[in-house]
This record gives sequence, C-alpha cells and structure tokens, in this order.
Amino acid sequence: MLVDSGRYRYQKDRFWQYFHSSASHNVILIDGKGQGVDYQEQTYPLTDHCTFGTKVDFAWGCFRGPFLGLKGKASHSRAVIYLHDQYWVVVDHIKSNRPRRIEPLWHFHPDCTVAIAGERAESKDLDVGNLGIIPVSPFSWQVRLVAGQDQPIQGWWSREYNHLVPNPTVIYSAEIAESTTFAWVLYPAIGKIPDIKVQLLPAPMGSIRIAVTLPDQEPDKIVVSMTGEQSIPLSGKLLLEGKCAVLPGGSLPIAVQGKILQ
Repeated sequence: MLVDSGRYRYQKDRFWQYFHSSASHNVILIDGKGQGVDYQEQTYPLTDHCTFGTKVDFAWGCFRGPFLGLKGKASHSRAVIYLHDQYWVVVDHIKSNRPRRIEPLWHFHPDCTVAIAGERAESKDLDVGNLGIIPVSPFSWQVRLVAGQDQPIQGWWSREYNHLVPNPTVIYSAEIAESTTFAWVLYPAIGKIPDIKVQLLPAPMGSIRIAVTLPDQEPDKIVVSMTGEQSIPLSGKLLLEGKCAVLPGGSLPIAVQGKILQ
C-alpha cells in the first residue's frame, strides 16, 4: 500500500529530478532538503543492522551523508520493527545542531483512497487491504494530503517507463528545536482500520518507549534506543541494554540486538 515512486523516463527534466530525489520516497525532508549521495555501493552485508526472529523482526540504518543545500549538520536514523502478523513500528531519530522543519512523507499506491483524521492517515477502501499511519511523538504535526501536485512536484507514481499517474501522498510537517526521536505505528487491515490507541512513555534522550493498544487486548510496549548511549528502564525493574525490546501484552518480553536485565 506504500509504494516506491518508480522511474518514469530518462529525459532529465523536472520530473526526472523528482523521481530521483528524496521527495518521491518514504523518507524525511529536513528544511525542505533531501538526501544526497552517501554510499555509491555496499560491498558487504550489514548483518549487524537486522535481526529476524520467530515473533519480531528488526532493522535499522542511518543516513549521515549530506542533505543537499542544508545549512548546518543533520542526520536521519530509522528503525523498523515488525510484530509478526500484527503491525509495524517505524522509529525516526533526527540529530541536528540547530532548529529544523522536518517533513516525513508517506506515498500510497494510486488505487488507495486516503483520508486524514487529526494526525492520523489511513486508506479507506472497502473489503480490501488498508493501512493506517498513527504518529507517536513529543510534538504536534501538521498534516496534508496531495496527489498530482505540480508546484513543487509531489504525489506522482510510475509503474514503468513513460507511465505517470497521481498517487495520494501524506505530508507531515513539524518544527523541532533540537535533536528528537518519534515513531509511527503502521497498521494493516482488511476493510476498516480498528481503533488503535497509542501512548508515548518516558524514555531517555535518543530513545523512545511507546504503548500500542489494540481493541480488547492488553497494550504492547515497544522500546528502541537510537543512540545506544544508556540503558532504558522498562516495566517493573527491567532494563534494556541494547537496541530494542518488545513487551507484548500478556507475554514474556523479547530483546532484539541486546538483552533485558533485572
């Protein structure tokens, strides 16, 4: 339901620039600037950046290369947690040496009917797969929906060369005063997205703890350290030493790329 932009055509015009830029992908613009070139080629597998388990999958990465035309210094780290057969949690960490305007982008497939309700976005098509996007952050978002926009170019998708159609694109926007960490719950469902409650819990700087409660279930708690600088308190007297922990409602805690200490 979320898509990559495609390629469109070889002619190096405004649309070529769009399809080769961050603006056409599900990433974050910083002060309106997108990512430049970081690594031309990865010559070895990043095995320490991903873990696949029986109940939880986890992967993370960091873009430290230049944001084209950006003043000052900034980097974007992202972690993705998949709770099998349930939902995804995406965690973003923006490191910056000054205040910024950040714009996370979520591009839906052209066939999706997308609506905004408060800060939440979701596709709302009958009897087919839908996706809800629920932000969890220490600040408020402005949210808008565009498709087929010309100035600036935004909300276009290409299935193959010389094919171009509008696609619903949700643009979040917020002003941040300093480095910050926030998250998104991506929940898939056939038909209507259920009423999912999310809560931001206390956590050290550079990390995040959230609670996700599905209807008629105990809350899941997800903890991610984006900097790895200190242990993170969990429920009771437990501590996470490492990257990630998932505490499923009513089940034993799961440590990912780390360990849980008493």
